[in-house]
Amino acid sequence: MALAVSAVELAIQRHGSSADSGILTSLRMVERASSDLERWTRTLGAGHVTEAWLEKCGDWLTAVSETLQAAFSYEGAERQVALELAAEESSTRLLTGLEREGTEAVAILRNLDGNAARAAAELVARVDLADRMLHARVASTDR
Repeated sequence: MALAVSAVELAIQRHGSSADSGILTSLRMVERASSDLERWTRTLGAGHVTEAWLEKCGDWLTAVSETLQAAFSYEGAERQVALELAAEESSTRLLTGLEREGTEAVAILRNLDGNAARAAAELVARVDLADRMLHARVASTDR
């Protein structure tokens, strides 16, 4: 995850603008929340509860990051289309169960440990925030 976020950061530094910083911040927040949750579940010995979901979160972040990285190599209308593709990639992956699995993990972890459950809920919220930030960025350049 860290490598994917770093690649987006480099692409934004080279070709992006200050309007793109929100996307980067939200991706970093997802990365951090994922690490926190992994730490909590490992401490509890409950990695099996979140392993598949964390893997999907990593896949989501990597796919969106790769698309964003490509988007920032374009200019003008091509960049807009690539940003729209990144937003669509994000939404599609969320619809394929990422959000539902997160909600299920939160419910299971509530029975095991409040801190782990809060960490899982935070990851759910941060993935949602990153998706909304990406869609907002697309909407702001669409005008």
